[in-house]
Amino acid sequence: MEEKEQEDDEKERDAERDAKRDKIVKTVEKAVDDVGAAALGVPPVLLHNLPLIALVVGTGVGLIVLRWVVMISCPEIAGHAKTYAFVINFLFGAVKSFFDLITIKNLVNVAGFFLDAEGSVVELASETAVVVTPYAIGIAHWTNLFSRTTWDMFSTRDVQEFFSRLPGECAAFDDIEHVFLFPVRAAASPTVCPLIRFTWPVPWMYSASTTTLGWMSFDADPMGNNCVPQDEDAYAWVCVGLGMGYVVIDIVLPMLLFMLFGYRFIFPLLRMGVGLVRLAAYESEEKLRAGGEAIEDVVQVTKAVATDALEDVQQSMGSYI
Repeated sequence: MEEKEQEDDEKERDAERDAKRDKIVKTVEKAVDDVGAAALGVPPVLLHNLPLIALVVGTGVGLIVLRWVVMISCPEIAGHAKTYAFVINFLFGAVKSFFDLITIKNLVNVAGFFLDAEGSVVELASETAVVVTPYAIGIAHWTNLFSRTTWDMFSTRDVQEFFSRLPGECAAFDDIEHVFLFPVRAAASPTVCPLIRFTWPVPWMYSASTTTLGWMSFDADPMGNNCVPQDEDAYAWVCVGLGMGYVVIDIVLPMLLFMLFGYRFIFPLLRMGVGLVRLAAYESEEKLRAGGEAIEDVVQVTKAVATDALEDVQQSMGSYI
């Protein structure tokens, strides 16, 4: 009777273990199906967003090519600094004059014509054009439009020196690490660097803080840079601006691809990973249980054999007595 109850209990436990394993396997299979469905959904999304992806890639590559063109053009510009100084001064002067034209007063005047104009749409358009057009092209103030403009902002020597130094100054800013981390360090170093420097007397603390926070800080070594800001170098900021193509390709593009495709795979892959870990843990548990039962059986057999042998010895000794 007891053996039958033990057998029934063992069958019930086996059924529970099988049901647990089947549940884990179904979870993994469902996650695999979800990953497959997400993969099948990639081509339509890719085709739908291909113009956006092409725009981002084109912008990044274009900026990188522009940086390359500027770098190889620096000797030419420096060699003809007088001509380029005139062109640069003209462009800066024209842009400054344009922004001088777009003043709050002028904008208020334009808005007033929209608010005060009466009559038909044609009359409104006519009155608006009469006032807006001169302000837009500068005819109304042509005599004094450029009166405050500085046309000699950059001298020939300034242009020659700047473009002579630019290739060497920007040589290191040819990857995402330098282009991205320099602005980050400029913004975060005033706060982070003193914290790292505070741990300098304790080597292991200084090593840990440098490893975890050093990417946001300039050199914190009191015997070296000692947290002196290095973000006042105008060349560095120009190099960061010229290196924006690396930011687009290495940061903006991956973020865009993740938003379009990556999120579809996150949860299915997580469920599949968790399911595989649970399945491996279950299989390991079953092997340990089977090993324990095998050891227990060996112990029971050994015990029975020892008991029988002991009884035989006792019987043999009794027969002599």
